[in-house]
Amino acid sequence: MLFQIPIGTLLVCRVCALLFEEGTRVRVFLLFTFGMATHYALDVLLIHVSGGSPLLWPLSWGMAAPVGAA
Repeated sequence: MLFQIPIGTLLVCRVCALLFEEGTRVRVFLLFTFGMATHYALDVLLIHVSGGSPLLWPLSWGMAAPVGAA
């Protein structure tokens, strides 16, 4: 489950890179990948006041267990 989201995002980055000209696809893919990595790195720093993260937001307001909870 840990790698499910990043691998899916890499696939989306690859598909989106195919929309660009052939000579720039590798560079575009690398830039998309860099953006994905920095986005996920900044997401790790999020601390919610309520102690959890909304799961499936905006489809659901159910909260995940806070970090360190049993």
